[in-house]
Amino acid sequence: MSSCVLLPLLLEKLVAQGLQSGLGLADEPHVEIRGDLPLGALAGEFEEGQVTFANPELPGDVRPDEVTVDLDPFDLDVLGSVASGRLRVEEPVSGELRIELSEEEIVEIATVFAASPVGEVELEEGRFVVGSEVELLGVRVPVSVEWELDVRDSVLHFEPVRAKALGEPVPDELLAGASFEYPIGEL
Repeated sequence: MSSCVLLPLLLEKLVAQGLQSGLGLADEPHVEIRGDLPLGALAGEFEEGQVTFANPELPGDVRPDEVTVDLDPFDLDVLGSVASGRLRVEEPVSGELRIELSEEEIVEIATVFAASPVGEVELEEGRFVVGSEVELLGVRVPVSVEWELDVRDSVLHFEPVRAKALGEPVPDELLAGASFEYPIGEL
């Protein structure tokens, strides 16, 4: 096996060990680094990568099933990384973060902020609908709210998109100020 093929494997192992140590993880995350072999790898130029944390234990109460970071193209100091045993990058590595939450986790988080018990939850990518009942003039009224969910600055942001009461749309003005945030700690 040539050193050009082994180099990405060695760098993946360095990344996994560094993340496990730095984040205090019980297990190493799965790391894949892809680039133009052999010249790009030797020059430290990588087109993309992916880091996957299965069942990570994050600070706080959120327990995602999986956290994935799709890395943007990046340049490494290959010799410095191999010599030091630590990953050395020329500029901070960036990418897109995805957090996969189970329906039970969404219900638990929504329950923390709900004014009434949470009933049915329907999940779609980046969105979910929470069904509940509220008491209005002594009568239990079925209500559903569709929320958008994203992650920014180590915080889950929940933003209401639309709501229905008794199956009819609720005016958007009633949703103003109904968003909430849930910190998930540093990643």
